[in-house]
Amino acid sequence: MVSDELGALTGTETLELALALAPDFPVFALDVVGQRSLADLITERLGIRHESPQVIMLKEGRPVWHASHSLITTAAILQAAEGITVAS
Repeated sequence: MVSDELGALTGTETLELALALAPDFPVFALDVVGQRSLADLITERLGIRHESPQVIMLKEGRPVWHASHSLITTAAILQAAEGITVAS
């Protein structure tokens, strides 16, 4: 498991580090300002209030983990991803 003792990372840096450690995990980024209608649809369908920054993990189209702001850590992302089987 990776420690977050790497210093203060931005949300993007934290996500990039986690992805480097779990490269088979599919990731999609959403520009909530530029794609407001899509962001609103995701909020409605998933039943998770929008926050920024935010990470939402889905399995079979349903949210299984989400975090925002300071709860988005490399360790938290990797721990959550361990419980999700990625289809090949």
